[in-house]
Amino acid sequence: MSTNEDNTKLTKTQYLYGTDVDPSEWAAMTYPEALQYKAKLAYDRITVLQATNLMERDSNNINACVTAIKFNEALLKEME
Repeated sequence: MSTNEDNTKLTKTQYLYGTDVDPSEWAAMTYPEALQYKAKLAYDRITVLQATNLMERDSNNINACVTAIKFNEALLKEME
């Protein structure tokens, strides 16, 4: 993702999990696998976002990804 990318053009899924994500792939996964995969994608998205200069980082997007990770991990914990 370039630092000049217009986040208003991204779907919510792309905003949280990356632009190369295809949610239809999740249909073949079990629910826990999909939650773990989504958490991994969000971690990867944060890594990409943090690779930019500090002043150019999209902190709102990073915070949204952290929230998504916490939500997916909470759902996994409820399943235990």
